Amino acid sequence: ENMVARMDIEGFGACSNIGSCAAECPVGISLENIAILNREFLTAKVASNNLA
Repeated sequence: ENMVARMDIEGFGACSNIGSCAAECPVGISLENIAILNREFLTAKVASNNLA
């Protein structure tokens, strides 16, 4: 959640599948890895909402 909050502050996130986020990533994270992280984050968020 801290990473997502920081991404929002920096205006980075909500990446589409056209690759613009990977092109702008300052540390060169690939689009494939960004997609994996987004998928894992959404899965964890849904799971935590189901526990609440």
